Amino acid sequence: MTIPMICICAVMALSPIAGDQVRLYVDEQPLVQQSVCAVADDAIVVGILSEPIFSRSERDAFVKTLAQSVRERFGKPVYVTLDTDLYYRISKCGDADAENIRAIAKLIAQRSANGYARSDRT
Repeated sequence: MTIPMICICAVMALSPIAGDQVRLYVDEQPLVQQSVCAVADDAIVVGILSEPIFSRSERDAFVKTLAQSVRERFGKPVYVTLDTDLYYRISKCGDADAENIRAIAKLIAQRSANGYARSDRT
């Protein structure tokens, strides 16, 4: 017996978002070599290891476009960083560690104000 595709989509829409779902989506994007993701009730944090991007404007556009794409797909505020220190921190926290995820999101937002990374909170 096969399940109609409509039913499968409805089940996926009702299930909570997991970091692995986000990671699989992000890994399909151009320039992404590897990613780590963690999801809390109110935020998604994404660490990216990308192919070399030498221009700051290209790097900023890449991060902004990726953040918008993830937000549109999963419907939560998204914080994206290319910072390897934050990439490591994201890789060590799980989806159940909401307090740590919020702290990382705050760090990404702070560093974006200083020009180190960009976040998309709208």
